[in-house]
Amino acid sequence: MWDISNIWPIVGSRDVNDNTFLSCDIYTKGTVKLNNLRYTISDDSLFFITIKGFYHQFKQKIVTTNDFINYVHKSTKHEYTDFFNKILYDTIPPVLQYSFFFEK
Repeated sequence: MWDISNIWPIVGSRDVNDNTFLSCDIYTKGTVKLNNLRYTISDDSLFFITIKGFYHQFKQKIVTTNDFINYVHKSTKHEYTDFFNKILYDTIPPVLQYSFFFEK
């Protein structure tokens, strides 16, 4: 993840060559974000069923980002719109914030 420069979002303008391949972010970020989705789903079996199902349904077809997002929503029966908006269309990485407290 240290090699990600966050110059461009993963998904750029439609039908425009944004030169997003110049920094190799498209590959590194894509890998990291897919792994983030795996942890967000928090169920390896469901994650791999979803990925394999998407492949089998859409192999040898032209697909869009929305095809994948919609398939994930349908397969997992969960809404991940905020997740996808942040990781696909934003250059600023998400920040994990958490808190905890100790009981006496």
